[in-house]
Amino acid sequence: MVLICFSFFSCKFPEYYARVEEVNINFKIDLTNYTENYNYLYASIYDASGIKTKNKGEFTYQNIDFDTLPNGYSVKKAVKVGEKLDLTINNVPVGLNAIVVVELLNNFGNTSTVVYGGVSDVFTIENSSNYKINLENLTVLKKLVY
Repeated sequence: MVLICFSFFSCKFPEYYARVEEVNINFKIDLTNYTENYNYLYASIYDASGIKTKNKGEFTYQNIDFDTLPNGYSVKKAVKVGEKLDLTINNVPVGLNAIVVVELLNNFGNTSTVVYGGVSDVFTIENSSNYKINLENLTVLKKLVY
């Protein structure tokens, strides 16, 4: 017995089925000049076009309307005062006009208090890029393409 199968579907996918390319974003965060008491760092990447501000002004930590933040890509890491660290946020879409929100948190029991909150400049997620964040001015510095 011979079984013959025919496919009526093309192997090519239409553009609207195309997979969005995603990358892992590697950050270097320098806390060496930051001496306040904290024990966690929480960093999130958001789509800048989906962020609303309270006073229709610039993106500053104080001006972001946190109740309207879109879904983001995040990482939380235990940190020690004054250290340098590397962290990665996974599966971020290439081409996203992004903004990074970084918070240093003090955790006591079930309560988290933001010790420091800052926002990066808006930048575009590119393939194979590293980003260096400095909490003093929280500006995305020159990308290092590897």
